[in-house]
Amino acid sequence: MALHDHADRPYDERIGAVTANVGVLRGGAAPNVVPDAAELLLDLCTVPGPDTQRLRSLVGELAGDGVQVEDHVVLPPVDTAADDPFVDLVRSSLKTVGLDDAPAPPARYFTDASVLAGLLGNGPGAADPTVILGPGETAQCHVVDEWCLAGRVEQATELYQDLLDRWCGSPR
Repeated sequence: MALHDHADRPYDERIGAVTANVGVLRGGAAPNVVPDAAELLLDLCTVPGPDTQRLRSLVGELAGDGVQVEDHVVLPPVDTAADDPFVDLVRSSLKTVGLDDAPAPPARYFTDASVLAGLLGNGPGAADPTVILGPGETAQCHVVDEWCLAGRVEQATELYQDLLDRWCGSPR
């Protein structure tokens, strides 16, 4: 509750504040037995700027004495400037296939881009841009029974083909 109520979370002008979600809470063996330990897995979605050690320390301070804070997975936020030439390329492909080319607000949820950008050397400060571009509905991200319309997958296939043609130098 202290983390939820904490008003001074690191903030980015475009993305907003660091978010926190308790995704897993477990402990004990039976309702009538006091557990010897409990575990809480907290998902922090960070923003550009704050040091992960600072965030880890903040969580520890807010959780209080007797709580051990450990990292499970640490990935930096993915951030590509809206005026990057690759974004223009993506917007051109979106227009070509009849989709809205307006840049969406920054994603406030985990995507595979967080993992892949780091593996491909596209993390913070890298020269290569990363654009999150998929067929799913934002409202469906990370919910129980997440789904995607088949028609959106077909649109994405056409979009990816156009984008690859443009990127490789042979636009339609």
